Amino acid sequence: MKPQVIAYCEVSADGKSTHRRHASSKPMMKFEDEAIRRYRHGLRARCDAILVGANTAKLDNPLLTVRDAMGPDPLRVVPSSRGDLPLDLNLLTDGGRTLIAVSEAAPDSHRSALRATGAEVLVAGTDRVDLPALLTQLGQRGVLSLMVEGGATILASLFRAGMVDRLIVQHLPVVFGGDDTPAMVGGPPLQNVDDAIPLSLVEVQRVGHHAVIVYERR
Repeated sequence: MKPQVIAYCEVSADGKSTHRRHASSKPMMKFEDEAIRRYRHGLRARCDAILVGANTAKLDNPLLTVRDAMGPDPLRVVPSSRGDLPLDLNLLTDGGRTLIAVSEAAPDSHRSALRATGAEVLVAGTDRVDLPALLTQLGQRGVLSLMVEGGATILASLFRAGMVDRLIVQHLPVVFGGDDTPAMVGGPPLQNVDDAIPLSLVEVQRVGHHAVIVYERR
């Protein structure tokens, strides 16, 4: 049994996930208000686990805890094929529950260093982290709901594998522009429009001064 996967994306009004390529998304938070932070943290509190990609973990150095709502902190999950994460990340130093998923290609020295921080290390995949296998293992551990907060690479992999059940898009009331500024889902371009992933619109609401749009997989 695999958990329900909820992708949560913060984008500008023109669909950009950062203000420029290879930049952290943290500066975008200056455009957020208290209401949307409560909304997002409330969702975290209702999920068993929360996942970000290794690049997001390195760039943003997030906490991924519940601070602006009531409820427990979810298990933090980071797929990192070689386990080469900086050991001073908040996820590895704040005493919270963190699981790092690695592949069999991850050196033993990397695995040992991660375990020494108190993180749990789980092997899923041969050369790269096998996301379907990871989700299956999480489900076997009792994780029924998994919130994914990016980034673009991990979201692309999850969408292409058909593993995203619900998409929540939080729009910031600002325009970034930029010809190569990344959108919320990355990966290679489609060769055919018929390969697009169809969604069903569930809800549109205003939270503070943000538009929040909820979709589900068809």
